[in-house]
Amino acid sequence: MEFEELVKCYEIEDKWCSEGYVATFDEYMTTRLITGGNLLLGPLSVLGMGKFYTIEAFEWLHNRPKVFVASSIIGLLMNDIASHEV
Repeated sequence: MEFEELVKCYEIEDKWCSEGYVATFDEYMTTRLITGGNLLLGPLSVLGMGKFYTIEAFEWLHNRPKVFVASSIIGLLMNDIASHEV
């Protein structure tokens, strides 16, 4: 499910780029939060936990807890600030 959402958001960003559309901040953050990849890495990292992996841990990350989303936003904005001239 997360991977499908990632691909859909890549398509949205591609459409914006090809049409020269400048997204609003809310549109950008909603889409970029997915394409940044952090929200996809959480569930994938749980799979590497071996015997400590539980379905509850996966479901917790799948529901996107606020602490996980907040850390993803911070990383996204730090990356955007650092690379804005590029």
